[in-house]
Amino acid sequence: LQFTCRMAAYNIVNMFVLWDAENGLRPISFAEPELDVRYEDGAQEKLKSMTVMGMKTNDEVLNAEFSADEQAITANAKWRGPGDAGTAGKWIFRDGAFTLVLYEVDPTYDGSEDYQTVIDYESAP
Repeated sequence: LQFTCRMAAYNIVNMFVLWDAENGLRPISFAEPELDVRYEDGAQEKLKSMTVMGMKTNDEVLNAEFSADEQAITANAKWRGPGDAGTAGKWIFRDGAFTLVLYEVDPTYDGSEDYQTVIDYESAP
């Protein structure tokens, strides 16, 4: 089940819960990388470095959609209105839980969408 919790100017905050006869309702938490983003300039238009420091979980995802065909939830969080900075993720349902398989980040506020893949368990090597 997908719930819209709140809306802002360019993001919709969603939460998801699973239901089954054995466990009843349970909230879904989404794995996300924790990032250390450093910039070369004060306007945050030029990226100096971006490092994955570990993983964390989040009960909310932004602008999310569920695909029954893929058994996947995708989300795309805009960091500001133009959408030139943000994150995008994909979680696939396997063995009773959602697993992060793809995570992309565009950390620069430079007017263009230049997402960098930081996690990819979906593509063939």
